[in-house]
Amino acid sequence: MYINLVRIYRQLMNYLAFREEPEKYTVCYVETGNLWWIKRNLHELRFFYNDFSFRMNDEVYNVRKLVDSNYQIHMRIYRDGRVTGHFELRTEHPTDHLKGIGFRALSKDEKNNIIDIFKNIEVLK
Repeated sequence: MYINLVRIYRQLMNYLAFREEPEKYTVCYVETGNLWWIKRNLHELRFFYNDFSFRMNDEVYNVRKLVDSNYQIHMRIYRDGRVTGHFELRTEHPTDHLKGIGFRALSKDEKNNIIDIFKNIEVLK
């Protein structure tokens, strides 16, 4: 039942809430021509599809990496290659997550870790 509720929620939000993520969350730019290669490598590094998120304008991929039992790093890749990310409460805490509890921009070290991932898989612009 949870999966069905998530699907309905996503469909509704995708219909109603296309929006843009602020520039301050930009981490880097990547080549999106081989998106399958990016997905494969991110998956191996424990970044998985984020099933409970808003879809942004021109978003082509959306993942999260669990940091601990309560928090995650949420990352998006856009058609133009822009990569954005932020730190937030895991979606397993839906009410608090939607309230923005624990939400913040990524630290410099967290951004550098993501940039290093894209350097290592040779897709960084």
